[in-house]
Amino acid sequence: MAVKRKLSGKGISIPAGIAIGVVTAIGVTLLGALAMAAMVIRETVPMDGIGVGAMGILILASALGSWIGSGLTKQKKLLVCGLTALVFYLVLLSVTAVCFDGVYDGMGLTALLLTVGAGVPLLSGLRKKSGKSRVKIPAYR
Repeated sequence: MAVKRKLSGKGISIPAGIAIGVVTAIGVTLLGALAMAAMVIRETVPMDGIGVGAMGILILASALGSWIGSGLTKQKKLLVCGLTALVFYLVLLSVTAVCFDGVYDGMGLTALLLTVGAGVPLLSGLRKKSGKSRVKIPAYR
């Protein structure tokens, strides 16, 4: 007779969740850059607005990557969000080193934006729990 096992609800491993989160963040960054370039070509966004748009794209990419990575792992949310942002930052540093001849301009601001983006999924877990879980006080007779 087959034994039915209860699923524990445990997600994927932490390194796999971080890797999926980083790939998601890179994809969001590329799509955001493509959208920003399209808006500049159509002249809906001036050339001076690219910096603000890039900051928004970085925050959004870091937040979505951390959120998906921590959602898939279902454990150690702070560790997964922090490491996802750190690995994404290292990917951005390596792209800067290879493609832009190592001109590291504004990397402190980039690190700050990625940290803010990684903190967004952490803030969603801080809301109050519902009042449905009451502690039953045993009656002594």
